[in-house]
Amino acid sequence: ENSPLKRRVGRPSLSGDSDDLGSPKRRHPMTAEEARNKRLSNLYNAVVNHVDDDGHIPRDTFMILPSKDEYPDYYEVIQEPIDLTMIKERMDTNKYQSHQAMVADLRLMFNNARRYNEEDSQVFRDADTLDRVVKRRLKSLGPYASCPPGM
Repeated sequence: ENSPLKRRVGRPSLSGDSDDLGSPKRRHPMTAEEARNKRLSNLYNAVVNHVDDDGHIPRDTFMILPSKDEYPDYYEVIQEPIDLTMIKERMDTNKYQSHQAMVADLRLMFNNARRYNEEDSQVFRDADTLDRVVKRRLKSLGPYASCPPGM
């Protein structure tokens, strides 16, 4: 069996080991920050891209907070309002030191929706659905190490 080092000496790869720019892919492990950012994007995208079997897109309710004019009582009932736009902004500006911090914000958002809305409402059901999506994605991502092995 050829090792990757032997195979790369003097010959271009035939297996497509390059990115869109034609440069060789990195072979070093991701940094802890890169691993965290990849995990954050993966979780966020799982929520944003989820579509129910009937074609309903639950994230729409959570993209922006309810209007203060239309739902003034929301801001009396909910102490820490948060939406997906705020979560994305925090993600993009490296405010999350771990994926757990982002999961805490997602859960806060779902819990806010369940607290304010009736149990049989679409918003409540959407919160439950997306909460399950996050749990499933966390399970599929597996355990998280703050540093890759060997670092």
